[in-house]
Amino acid sequence: MYLEDREVVCPAGSFIFIPHGVRHGFRVGDVTSRKLNFYFPAAMIGYFDALASALQREDVIESELTEIASAHAMEIVGPPPERYI
Repeated sequence: MYLEDREVVCPAGSFIFIPHGVRHGFRVGDVTSRKLNFYFPAAMIGYFDALASALQREDVIESELTEIASAHAMEIVGPPPERYI
């Protein structure tokens, strides 16, 4: 994953704390992985609900996903991963 401009390798069992406002991203590799996110407060739930709803549609476009992010005080910085849309 990336925290600001630094890449952090997270082997199995890792715990990463991302303070509010820190730019971060996830790199998708060839190995299947899982992650568990905790959000305090739970403000991100609305973002993921809206994102999941949009991604279920065939006609979703990148600008719509950007609007969803903006509505939840998120800024997309960098190209979205191929599986994003």
